[in-house]
Amino acid sequence: MHIPAYALGELLDAMPATTSENQALGVNCALCEESFASSGKQRIAVEPGNTDSLWACRECLTAFVAQVRRKRYAASGRAVQRQSGTLPALKRYLSSIENVRRAGEAIERLAEAGDLEPLQLAWLVISLESAHAWAVEERPEPLSADTEGGAEVKRVELALFLQMYRVRSLVANVFTYYLINEAAPAEPEMCAEFECPPDCQGRHDAKHIDCGPDDIYEALARHGVTVREDDMNAEATS
Repeated sequence: MHIPAYALGELLDAMPATTSENQALGVNCALCEESFASSGKQRIAVEPGNTDSLWACRECLTAFVAQVRRKRYAASGRAVQRQSGTLPALKRYLSSIENVRRAGEAIERLAEAGDLEPLQLAWLVISLESAHAWAVEERPEPLSADTEGGAEVKRVELALFLQMYRVRSLVANVFTYYLINEAAPAEPEMCAEFECPPDCQGRHDAKHIDCGPDDIYEALARHGVTVREDDMNAEATS
């Protein structure tokens, strides 16, 4: 895990002045004091390359770096507003929301065109979700839908919500079929029926599978879960 230089100083300042024996030995996290062995969390050196470095878990380090980054971002925004006086909070928020919506629209377009490998799509979506989380945190309060600014915010937020829903649904579908196709064995014996080109390796990726109306309930039942009312009534009377 990479710890940005701007966060390292604050991270070192956050280290306990007096460490426990387990923290000093690298058995426990220096931030949350949880045992790496019992929690199963990944152990990461706070100062990579330093043999005397304390250790922290990935979850704590990720949260700490994000906190420092947010503080820097907020401070930067306040500085820009003080210097220019032309970027009020509402305008900045609307611009951020619209930018994220456009990014989501671009990802949707690329994914539908098949221009992205699954890993490329995954990283784009992770970046989009991060940008979305940062943008919505800028929402100025209070806002009333009865005001002109409040009505505009509601409109832009709804457009972003719908775009994020489309991207998430599309990505879920892409990765569902990607996993199914990767797990499926090659079927070279079907190439003749499918009229495949000569260089086909027998991989016939599915793009749409119709399991019928009842398969989901039967699949859940195999996992010990009953959701249909008729099935629950039958269980109750048996």
